[in-house]
Amino acid sequence: DNRPAFGEDILQYGGKFYALSEERIPYMRDKTTDNRFFILTLFAIAYEIEAAGRYSASEMIDVKLNVGLPPSHYAGLYEKYEAYFANGSKPVRFMFRDKPYIIQISEVNAYPQAYAAAMTVFGMIKDQPKTMVIDIGGGTTEVAVVSMGGVVECESIKVAGSSFDEAIIRFIKKKYNLLIGAKTAEELKINIGGVIPRKDVDSQEVKGRCLLTGLPKSVRITSAEVVEALREPTQLILENVHAVLERTPPELTGDLGDNGIILSGGGALIYGMDTLIEKSTGIPVIMVDDPASCAAHGAGKMLSKLDSMEDGMMNFLRKRQMRS
Repeated sequence: DNRPAFGEDILQYGGKFYALSEERIPYMRDKTTDNRFFILTLFAIAYEIEAAGRYSASEMIDVKLNVGLPPSHYAGLYEKYEAYFANGSKPVRFMFRDKPYIIQISEVNAYPQAYAAAMTVFGMIKDQPKTMVIDIGGGTTEVAVVSMGGVVECESIKVAGSSFDEAIIRFIKKKYNLLIGAKTAEELKINIGGVIPRKDVDSQEVKGRCLLTGLPKSVRITSAEVVEALREPTQLILENVHAVLERTPPELTGDLGDNGIILSGGGALIYGMDTLIEKSTGIPVIMVDDPASCAAHGAGKMLSKLDSMEDGMMNFLRKRQMRS
């Protein structure tokens, strides 16, 4: 099936889709490798239109789009994103799931995605206090210090939710000569995994292929073993957080201690991540409501209040009109 998949729909492909995911879903490794990003954006819009029951083969649908950019790459990615959407005011015709679409992107706004997570806690950008945002996604972890509508310091590493799964796969392969799939690793991470020891769970049986015999094999993995497997990627995230704190101006560091650290992203849901970061930094950690979707919710709030959110935002089409 060559149809694209989004969100939870990707899971239905299981291991077969995972082997192709890096090629077909660019955000797994690099969000801006080429124009596939623009194509996937159009597909995602069509997907939402279809889900909302607003599809029409002949009607042109007007779209206002918010684009969240990683804070650490904001300057570099800005020009690429502007190029993608420079002609956004022109209707775009394409096929999605064997249906013709006509979409006009009338407005495109870019913002550092750390704003969206902070907005779910503090509200409008101009009202946000000085705080740190740690967004642990599927492919990258973004750490940013946000102050009054600006990103003061930031860092990004390609260690996040998928890195946890890969670490579990490597650990079981090395210790038990057992090869498991990414879906099995994720189930272990969710069911009995954590970055600190857990007392509420004990162990879980996993099945895979024995590397010595090539035959099916099952072993029982304990929660403590999963914690051990996740120690390395977790340490890399903590080092990244400390690196940003060390570069943060002293006058802001004290405010961070008062306002806390905002923890967001699907990877933040792993057991004990907030506790570990708070213990490592000595700064209170605020886990946002619905960490996996908070950036999308924040973007939605921005989209409904664009007129009062000039700080930190950039409207590509408006900029192009001003230059002409």
